[in-house]
Amino acid sequence: SGANSGSQTQSVVLNGVSGTFNVVGLNISGNTTITITNIESGGCSTVPTTGQSDIFVVNDVVTASVSISTDSDILCSSPSTKTFTATTINGGPFTLYKWKVIDALGIVINVTNSISNVFTYSVSVGDKVVCDATSIKPCAIPKPATSNEITMVPDTVAPLISCPAAVTVSTDAGFCTASNVSLGNALTTDNCGVDTLTNDAPANFPIGTTTVTWTVTDVNNNQHSCTQIVTVTDTEKPVITCPTDVSVVADAGL
Repeated sequence: SGANSGSQTQSVVLNGVSGTFNVVGLNISGNTTITITNIESGGCSTVPTTGQSDIFVVNDVVTASVSISTDSDILCSSPSTKTFTATTINGGPFTLYKWKVIDALGIVINVTNSISNVFTYSVSVGDKVVCDATSIKPCAIPKPATSNEITMVPDTVAPLISCPAAVTVSTDAGFCTASNVSLGNALTTDNCGVDTLTNDAPANFPIGTTTVTWTVTDVNNNQHSCTQIVTVTDTEKPVITCPTDVSVVADAGL
């Protein structure tokens, strides 16, 4: 109450949020009313008005955060162009992004300031990508928020392979082996692409069981193998030729 000729620092606690504000002298006799208002869409700082009433807007503090993602941190070839996407929490209707690329030696090789949450760059193995996001939401902290790091790694993922089913065949006519055996096809897949598919099948399979090893190699020389069993049976009946008929005379006296 009374005339206010100077400024005073006052403190306030509202909904767990504390802070200070200055009461500026109004040089007006009588009472001065200070109204504390909790308005979520307002600012964190004081908003003075004219007259005998100063309105201070106090907001609850919210935590801002940002995370980044990409389709994969694996590089099929280095360098490769990758696209990264930032997702914010409490970023407000407008967020500023600072994208940074750090090489394997820890040197920042690119800084891109953008209003876009999407970032495309040609990265190499060992590069790290990180994003700082500055929220315009008044009471969001920290400013800026820093994302997780994504480190690009080489392709060490082995390809997948599924061998064809076991095969049972008979020997070739007149031989103790089987040739031209139809093994079927192995099924393969790889995240970066298959380069070769081989097997160690012999040209002629002997009677009995033979293990055939199939090996798939991807474009980065990662390999994976599986085995197939080939069984050869002898179902051919033996061939016999009898001698010609023989006529003989009985022994004398018998």
